[in-house]
Amino acid sequence: MPEYLSTTALSKICGLKAKPLVFDFLITNDYLSYEEGRYKLTSKGLQYGHIRNGTSGGEWVVWNEEKLIPILEIFKLSLTQIPSSDPLCLPRQDNLYSLADAYGLDEQAVVYSFLLSEGYLCPQASDSYSYSYSYSYSYYTLTTKGLEYCRIFSDGTYEHVVWDEEKLDSILVSLKSKIIEQSNIPFTFYHMTHIDNLPDIMSKGLFSHDSVGSYHDISNVAVNSRRQGKEPIFHRAIHSYVPLYFNVKNAMLYAVQSSHPDRVVILEFYTGVCLSKNVLFTYNNAACSNAIFYSSVQKFIDANIWGRIQQRYWGDDIEIKQEMMSECLVLNHIDFRFIKNIYCYSEETAQEAYDIVEKSSENNVKTVYTDTARNLFFR
Repeated sequence: MPEYLSTTALSKICGLKAKPLVFDFLITNDYLSYEEGRYKLTSKGLQYGHIRNGTSGGEWVVWNEEKLIPILEIFKLSLTQIPSSDPLCLPRQDNLYSLADAYGLDEQAVVYSFLLSEGYLCPQASDSYSYSYSYSYSYYTLTTKGLEYCRIFSDGTYEHVVWDEEKLDSILVSLKSKIIEQSNIPFTFYHMTHIDNLPDIMSKGLFSHDSVGSYHDISNVAVNSRRQGKEPIFHRAIHSYVPLYFNVKNAMLYAVQSSHPDRVVILEFYTGVCLSKNVLFTYNNAACSNAIFYSSVQKFIDANIWGRIQQRYWGDDIEIKQEMMSECLVLNHIDFRFIKNIYCYSEETAQEAYDIVEKSSENNVKTVYTDTARNLFFR
């Protein structure tokens, strides 16, 4: 059964701004009409969607995901195609809305504010360049500095600013890092695994369940089956993310230690692991029906749930048990260079892990068997 989603939700999946870009595209191409203050499906649009009625009497347009996403992807591609004769054509370009969204940053409050304060944009017309564009009724002008990070082109109807992802990446990562630093929350990231997987991890990194090859799986089969579903932010399978715990001494570790008492190692990661794009944060285990997902690290911080995630005991309380298993989800792959420490249950396991690390190209990772390490495990 195809999934039916709103125009805003589908736009988000495709990395496009719903208003005015996608709505205008759908109207221009006769999928929608706008009459008496409401969007209505045309006869053409009815082949791709239908009207959904709300419980309170409202109604809105929803689209067949399988039918409309390919159309929006082609539209998106047309926006980013700059003539190949342009000697300044840059790779992997995307618009600022989709980039800010992918990095979990508020486009207006964080990204635009930074670009204005650092001189990439001006709030008024400037002699440096005459092209202006609007956001939420505010008009900005690109400066000469800003033009080094983007290109301007026309699709025949609109002119668009397309920012170069490769150049903007370090700026967006820095903005995200600053939010975490200013929160004063001691973010920690852990992943538990069988020591048999360590040689591959130290050479190739960590892969998601959907991307990994042969490995020693220690996960709960019943819980894992629930992770085949899609998360509600980017609508990707939860299995397409590498899961990290903020609080590793949780019910999952307790169960895993019961089956593999001396063969489980805990990997600790640098904070940089969560700064890239396509990272999600969850309140409660991601497989739970009541899990809350965040792409914005600021909204995750503002939710004021860190104390509940870092509880030490759950007993018979299912709610606390799920809170302690809240996660950071990193899309597809984590480079092994993000690994900070490897915590081991016993001295023998630590020696084995140490030998594996010494043979790898990244032998700066510390293998830890101390009081700190022992306190992470159940005894």
